Amino acid sequence: MRKVFAVVAVVVAGFVSSSALGQELSAQAALDRGDLDGAREILSAQVMQGQAGDVVVAALVGEVQIALAELRLERAGVLLAQIGEKLSDVSSIEHGRKSGWFVVLAYLRAELAQAEGHSVDAKSAIREAVSLIQSGAKVHLGWRGSVEYLAASIFRDENAYARRHAEAAVSVFAETKQPYERGYALMRLGDLEWDRGKLRRAYLEYDNALRAFRDADSRGSIVLAHLHVAERLMASGETEAAKSRLSIAQREYAAAGSPPELAFRLQEIEEKLK
Repeated sequence: MRKVFAVVAVVVAGFVSSSALGQELSAQAALDRGDLDGAREILSAQVMQGQAGDVVVAALVGEVQIALAELRLERAGVLLAQIGEKLSDVSSIEHGRKSGWFVVLAYLRAELAQAEGHSVDAKSAIREAVSLIQSGAKVHLGWRGSVEYLAASIFRDENAYARRHAEAAVSVFAETKQPYERGYALMRLGDLEWDRGKLRRAYLEYDNALRAFRDADSRGSIVLAHLHVAERLMASGETEAAKSRLSIAQREYAAAGSPPELAFRLQEIEEKLK
């Protein structure tokens, strides 16, 4: 599940100063296009400017996102340490101790710990992010949704607690009109319902996720969602139902123009169902 639906695109700029906003949006646009090299060039230029406060923190956050996407975990750890150092000078950070950047730092630490397989550290960091939000940190709603989503992922072994966070993520992404992110949160909620034996509810959430992905015009996510459900059915011994869901995924894959980045995942499920 993590490889398919773990990463949620997040809004970086919602609480930064106006001087940081324009540059950060251009970097975020490059990230959204999947242009990691372009985003890296923009962000590196910002860091090299040597400005204090929100601009450099925003750039470093973007660099961490790229490092995590590329699974360069050691690099991500170094960058997180640099963000911590920048945030220690709260006089140069908008909102000071109530800055949303502290939430972002805790969130990214949780994401890194999860990627490294350190579940205790991941739970501690995401609890810190949740606590900061509850204490009034001035964080953009997009980040709030991402914190809730990651909490639902990290605390999956505590189903009721995880469901509350997944439901909160769905609510936030509906409020911010982010159907793509809402779709991922609904997939997570569907998994949690499945895990506690509520299969009818699980299918309902999966269907809601598919509608959200259609609203976002994210054809790749629709394919991946069907493949994910097929894999769940296969693990439950429902081979015929899994094959039926695979057939839907194959049709959606063809309709999407057979994107090569989805080919491996599709072939993986096809091989398992032979």
